[in-house]
Amino acid sequence: MEDIRSIIWEILESPSEDRKTTPPKIEMVEEFGDVDYDDIFTDLFVTVKNLHDFYNLEVDFKATQLLESFLLETLVLLKQNPEVTLVTSSPSHVKATAFTPEGESAAFMFDDAVSINSMLEIYNDALAQNNLPQIEAGIGISSYQSLRDEHGCCCGNDSECECGEDSDCDCEGHECDCEDHECDCDDHECSCGHEEDDDFIEDIDNLAEKLALIANTDDFDPIVMNEGFYGLISDLEEEKTFIDSNFQKVIIEADDLTIFHGNIVLEE
Repeated sequence: MEDIRSIIWEILESPSEDRKTTPPKIEMVEEFGDVDYDDIFTDLFVTVKNLHDFYNLEVDFKATQLLESFLLETLVLLKQNPEVTLVTSSPSHVKATAFTPEGESAAFMFDDAVSINSMLEIYNDALAQNNLPQIEAGIGISSYQSLRDEHGCCCGNDSECECGEDSDCDCEGHECDCEDHECDCDDHECSCGHEEDDDFIEDIDNLAEKLALIANTDDFDPIVMNEGFYGLISDLEEEKTFIDSNFQKVIIEADDLTIFHGNIVLEE
């Protein structure tokens, strides 16, 4: 983490610039190599909850620079993970999707979460020492199985289209006699926003983002993982022992959700 401290020092020692009142309108999506899409994936989502504290006329520009540096270093770290297949970012979040068919690949994501949490502490220490606002960020990790056509549109599955009154499909793109028969969904484009031959990796519940939003609050520590990720990483005895010793299991009955939360920081 010494390189992070050097980056922070350079920012704090650099000349002051004009304050920013709005975050940069930059969103990035970068996709990596081909993978087998009918398998298990893990999303790691880092979200900043107090963006306004860093983009207003009152805040020192150095605070804004440190926030942007934290997000940039988080992005760089995740892109270096050999299991990551997709990264996205915006002024308030960084997300990575990794191919994690077994415990060892999931362990890479867990190591990244710990490294990001450690960086967050270093950045916040620097901000606090300079009487600047703290970065309120949460880290969510969620594993899931993303299968093509799992979302239930009529592209290649067995559902009937709207003509049969049993589907949500949009049948306006083709000609058929809806009164006499069930139309063939293969003859038109569905309204789901993707092509039938596209690779489809997505957690439709966006659970990692939801976990990141509750992470680092009065109720939960900065790192929150779902039961699926815990099950994956539990394939490795050493990692399971570590998580069982340092994470707390919580059942959120309202959402029928089991999570594990903890606050792990790398030692100097």
